[in-house]
Formats: sequence, C-alpha cells, structure tokens
Amino acid sequence: FFFPKKKKKKKKKKRLRYQMEHELLQRYPMLGANAISQLSNMRLRASSKQEEIVSGFNRQLTLERVLMSKSGLELFAAHLVKELSLENILYLIEYMQLKHFISIHQSHLLQYNDVRAVGFRVEICSSLIVENLHPCLLRVNIPISSAWQICLNMFAYLYSHYILDTSVACLNISFDSTASIQRAMSQLHQYPSLDMLPSLITAFDAATIDVLHLLRGDSFLRFQKSPEGLTYSKDFV
Repeated sequence: FFFPKKKKKKKKKKRLRYQMEHELLQRYPMLGANAISQLSNMRLRASSKQEEIVSGFNRQLTLERVLMSKSGLELFAAHLVKELSLENILYLIEYMQLKHFISIHQSHLLQYNDVRAVGFRVEICSSLIVENLHPCLLRVNIPISSAWQICLNMFAYLYSHYILDTSVACLNISFDSTASIQRAMSQLHQYPSLDMLPSLITAFDAATIDVLHLLRGDSFLRFQKSPEGLTYSKDFV
C-alpha cells in the first residue's frame, strides 16, 4: 500500500533539514557535522511546534473574529479579491455603515426609539465603519427630514449596487431575499414614508444573513488554509 501524502511530507521535511544544515554550515563554518546536526534538529523541532500552534489557532478562527479585527478583515478581503467575491464583504461594511447612521439618529428614525428596531448587526471593526463615513453623517443634530432622505439614498445605493440583476457587484443571495427587498423598495417608491423603514431593515437583514452563510460555508473555509489566513494566525501566536 502507498501513502503519497506521507511520502510528500517526509520529502518536504528532509528538504527543510538539508536547507537548514546548509544555512548553518555557511553561518558557522567552524562547527563540526555533529554540532550542525544537533542545531538543525533543535530548530526543526521549534519550527514544527510553532506550526502546530499556528495550525491549532487557525482551526479555531471564526468569521466573526476576523471581521472584528482590522488586519483580519483586510487579509480576508485580499483573499476574496483572488476569489472574485469581494462584493460580499463590501456589502456587509456598507450596510453596517447604514445601520450605524440609523443608530445615531434612532430617536428620529425609529418608532419608540427602540434599539432592537435597528435589526441584525454584524460586528465589524468599528474603525472601518466610522472612518469611512462622512463626518457630516456622524452629527446628531441632522433634521429628521434630512436623516430620512439620507437613509433613502443609502438603501437605494445598496439596492442598485448589490441586489439588481444588472448590479455591478450583484450578490449571490436567495430568491426569497431578493424578492423581499424588491417588494420593500417597490412599496417605498409608492409610499416614501418613514413607516417603511422597519420593512426595509427586515428585507436587507435577510440578505445579510444569506451573505454570512455563504462566506462561512465557502470562502472562509478556504481563507483558513490560504496564505492570508495563515499570516493572520501567525500574527496572534
């Protein structure tokens, strides 16, 4: 019976050993063969232990943990660029920016000033959310009519940029989520009232959950094994 994976692993380890011994000989030419061999063994054991620690941490990584870290999110975004699916993370960031705006002005925009009415929140690195919002949007004294108009513009942007079939960065979400958003946007067009905000939030929240499920069960699994994922793990070890 043959075990090609084990053979490859042994060959790789042997090659690493030769490389390390060669480097040690160049660095310490006065040392004998036994000393070089002992030093090489010590370094290989230390390297192997480090790899085990990194691998263990990497397996414990969660999508939520990566999204909350600026460096983690940037590395994950770099991985998504290679997979041609950056739109997923961009949508999450921009929708959470809209949620942040709504939460700032919730006393004007939300009925009974209920925090729960903001809906589903994805914990994304706060600096990325706030730093990329225009300072004017962070002011608390915006008139209610202006705040509502800004909300409308932001929802319209998300709809045209991520939901429509002709969108530049169309999301891969369920038919039900797409239909729900289309209904909410159609109703909003007919009745542009502040009362429409809860149904808009509910519809876009469903799309957000779809995106998270897609990332968690697909791209994130590959990210854990990618150079970017291993780099992120090493930074924490």
